[in-house]
Amino acid sequence: MADNSLQKVTVEVMGRKYPITTKLAPEDIQQLATYVDETFRSATENASGTDTVGVGVLAALIIADQYFQARNSHSQTAKDLSVKDLTEQIETIERMVDQALETASLAPGNDEQPGEIT
Repeated sequence: MADNSLQKVTVEVMGRKYPITTKLAPEDIQQLATYVDETFRSATENASGTDTVGVGVLAALIIADQYFQARNSHSQTAKDLSVKDLTEQIETIERMVDQALETASLAPGNDEQPGEIT
């Protein structure tokens, strides 16, 4: 929502309606509620005999686990990209140095061997 004003959105999770006051777009809240509902239902199937609060805790743990996995994956991807960028920069510098050495060795009046440091 562009104006950041609070609005009330009613969502449904496990057959119960919940009024939510939020600055988020209604479609975003509905999408989140659908995800929570699906996770809650999955937790219900896997936790027979558990009360509603227990199923809610299990669903929260499932969502937290998914969040942490995504966060860690994103962190590792960012590290991999940083290493990749650094490697590319090093390779570019190496090529520039090689070209500079080659150019210097071909300059008139230069008696040094290519790559020789004096």
